[in-house]
Amino acid sequence: MFGWILVSERIPQTIAAWVLSFTDNRIIVILLINLTVLMLVSYIPAISTWLPPLIAK
Repeated sequence: MFGWILVSERIPQTIAAWVLSFTDNRIIVILLINLTVLMLVSYIPAISTWLPPLIAK
């Protein structure tokens, strides 16, 4: 269901166009993707500590 919503709303194409609006250099694009993943992964331990108490309420 989530995948269908992403495809029907053209979210991947929108994100790709947004990233490519910064630069056409593929090395810079890969660095931007890596930095984004690094920032998201750094919050996973914090989310795992405060999310279970919120769900239990």
